[in-house]
Amino acid sequence: HQRGEEFNPIEKGMYMSQIRHWLKWFPRCQVHVAVAERLVNHGVEENRRVLRFLGVDPLAVEDFYELHSRGDRVVVPSGRNVTSRDAYAWDSPVVREARQRLKEVYDPHNEELFTFLGRRIDEWA
Repeated sequence: HQRGEEFNPIEKGMYMSQIRHWLKWFPRCQVHVAVAERLVNHGVEENRRVLRFLGVDPLAVEDFYELHSRGDRVVVPSGRNVTSRDAYAWDSPVVREARQRLKEVYDPHNEELFTFLGRRIDEWA
């Protein structure tokens, strides 16, 4: 947000407005969009994509992947392995209603993002 503007957490999820800002300064070929849920669920694969985009040989950091990934799963403080979908799988009438309302707000913005990316984000389905 701009200096002096009030922070709006809903607008933070409207990613294309943020991407458009960066596109004022950088050409499309210099902008890579990484999806947090994919980094959690498919960390090794997603990190390799980022490294390829940056022109870094993914094999040069193979040991890093082994140290910082647990089979593409998150280790939560309890020691239980979960995927990001598990971590967000809260189930209550209030949460379901909130999710539905947020879906209605974000759907048109997400469609614009999917068009920009040239693919859908399955983790958001």
